[in-house]
Amino acid sequence: TSSSLSSTMSNSLPSTIISILSIPPIGIILGILTERIAKRCPSILHAKLWNSTIKFLSAMMTVYLLTRLWPLFVIHQDGSADDGISTLHLVCSMFLYVTRLVLLAFCTQIGTLLQPVGLTGGIACGKSTVSSILSQGANEEQEEQKDAFQIIDLDKIAHDVLDPIKLPKADRAYEDIIREFGTDILVKQTKDDGTTTTTPPPIDRRKLGEIIFADNTKRRKLNSMTHPRITKIMIKRIILQGFAAGTGNVVLADVPLIYEAGWTMRALFGTIIVVATTPTIQLDRLIKRNDDLTRKQCEERIASQMDITKKVKLADFVIWNNGGMEDLKKEVERTRRNVLDRCRFVVGGGRINYSVLIRMIGGFYVAVCVFGLGHQQ
Repeated sequence: TSSSLSSTMSNSLPSTIISILSIPPIGIILGILTERIAKRCPSILHAKLWNSTIKFLSAMMTVYLLTRLWPLFVIHQDGSADDGISTLHLVCSMFLYVTRLVLLAFCTQIGTLLQPVGLTGGIACGKSTVSSILSQGANEEQEEQKDAFQIIDLDKIAHDVLDPIKLPKADRAYEDIIREFGTDILVKQTKDDGTTTTTPPPIDRRKLGEIIFADNTKRRKLNSMTHPRITKIMIKRIILQGFAAGTGNVVLADVPLIYEAGWTMRALFGTIIVVATTPTIQLDRLIKRNDDLTRKQCEERIASQMDITKKVKLADFVIWNNGGMEDLKKEVERTRRNVLDRCRFVVGGGRINYSVLIRMIGGFYVAVCVFGLGHQQ
């Protein structure tokens, strides 16, 4: 009956809107929690089997809860469907259910993407070299490098945040830094005739570094201006690159200060890789790399970061870079295999897409319900 259907739909409209608006945060949280649990495989179990089982069970539970909260139609205690159900009512119920299902699956995918792999390490430990190797894939001769990681470089983002023109005003910290540290940190720009240029002068990172590495208070002040902006840009790029990469690749964020930035930064990563070396080698490499810095300045830069031994204890995987390039490549490939085992399906080489599992199981439920209703009628 159209009148009763209209009355029912109008009465349930507010609750329907509320239920749909509640799905995005629920889906994101489900995606984050499932991804974190799936990547925390007990040492006695196979990583791929653990990952597959956790995501399949989570998808089953998610669809079950969805169908219990918002069933397609009323089921009586004897197991029969509501006798008064109409075709229009069934179509509307199916449309709402599918809408909720697709929205939930999309939001769980966002939650999953918000748990990428994080790469960190101490200064002069070789983190950039490791990042470059991981971006190339295990077999460089293959055109389609399924093992290659999609890299997000936070050093580059940090440089852009300090630049006067590369980013929109809301995303850059250039103006705030000038107000805090003054114009003495700017690069002096003059034309051949001695006049100044009209473009905003860039920040001299060397001068700024001398200030903040010698004063912890000023370094914390700078971090408070740059870190929120860097994190916002990183999260946007993680999501965009994650969707663009599809199910075949792993997104890795190259973040120098994951642990120093606090628990909120650590919570963004499902797996953390630390590139480490001994303190002696670390200092020697930094001095050779920056011959314009004194030994004391190099020691200050190392001391400004968390001790590398503490990072090693907190890491999920450690890549030791105490030898040559060949030794480093072997370490990287060993870690690549371990990371991929935490992400990929137990059979084959593809990644497990949690949101696809939800859509498949949810679609199967719809098909079973429609088939069962048609069989009863």
